[in-house]
Amino acid sequence: MGQIITAFACADLNKEEKASFQEIEWIDDIYKADIIIGNPKVYDIHPKFIQLESAGYEQYENKFACPVCNASKSFGLGISEYLICTILMSLRHMKAHMHNQDQRKWNRFDDTIQSISGSCILILGLGDLGSTFAKKAKALGAYTIGVRKSKKDCDIVDEVYTIDSLNKVLPRADIIVCTLPSTKDTRYLLNEEHFHLMKKSALFCNVGRGDLVRRHTLEKVMHEKIIQGMVLDVIENEPLDPGSSLWLDPNVIITPHVSGTFQLAKAKEIFLDIARQNVHAFIHDKPLINQISSSIQ
Repeated sequence: MGQIITAFACADLNKEEKASFQEIEWIDDIYKADIIIGNPKVYDIHPKFIQLESAGYEQYENKFACPVCNASKSFGLGISEYLICTILMSLRHMKAHMHNQDQRKWNRFDDTIQSISGSCILILGLGDLGSTFAKKAKALGAYTIGVRKSKKDCDIVDEVYTIDSLNKVLPRADIIVCTLPSTKDTRYLLNEEHFHLMKKSALFCNVGRGDLVRRHTLEKVMHEKIIQGMVLDVIENEPLDPGSSLWLDPNVIITPHVSGTFQLAKAKEIFLDIARQNVHAFIHDKPLINQISSSIQ
């Protein structure tokens, strides 16, 4: 291809991190860059290659003529640990204990607590996020059911089904974990009927994309106590409206889309490794890692 001489960083890269890309020269003009590292905020640009810093890519579909790669595999570690943390908090009523701490009250609860061990966990989406979490959940003694687009062999979970079998397996799950990206096939995939199929004691967790289910559906489900609780790191139309009833529900844990970020140093380390490999591959006309498409994993 010849030497690529310019690159622009949309990602927050320090001097040492930029220096680790040995085949490019960094410039400060996004409109003149051959390569972009990070998520551009403008679309009227014409680079030759874009390496996104996010796993999500829906806002970039069909926007550029050049190859675009996402940062899949950067966030599986952080998000899987976030899920273990918040699921255990929910199963052991930790929000109530934290409230008592704020009130300086030494109160115990008689409510039954649950364990990940022995629980049936349904994982919707078996890409990097879902499969990494599945391994950790199984290590803690959970029985895992995976739901994905294609029913190809998968030794990560105990059972695997396709999306069209979702209604059949939902009633079996104690915990439902959603890790799907936002695509035309997944937007508003879940509705109120799906929650009625779940156990009344079920815990619903979403760390994928907020447009998997409408916000008012989540609010109604919790108001009517259709299931026990929720863990929501993503929500339709972020940020969550301050007037939403979800904020004050004692059985809902809400975080502002932080389950997978570069606050975890290892996540950024993995991303930089992917980006360096892809820059080298692009310059030398070799296959790219994580080139995006419209398909669901």
